[in-house]
Amino acid sequence: MSLTQTNGTSTVHKATTRMRLNQETGTVMLVGHLPHLSRLVSRLFALQADHMLVRFQMGGVVKLERDVAGHWVRCWMFTPELLSC
Repeated sequence: MSLTQTNGTSTVHKATTRMRLNQETGTVMLVGHLPHLSRLVSRLFALQADHMLVRFQMGGVVKLERDVAGHWVRCWMFTPELLSC
């Protein structure tokens, strides 16, 4: 997947991003803002965008992987509080 910068607000772009991610076989890192990342994670899990599977906080990180059937699995999640000294 090539490096892409977008505002991610159009319906067409959201569907295209989700489709590209579902077809991706390599490692991908997404960086974005709230609430777009929470909505994208929900859509990857085939949920409605307003069903917040992951409630991101500013500075939060979540790792998703695919299982052998190709379904997305949440592996771990860090919040800023967990990473502070």
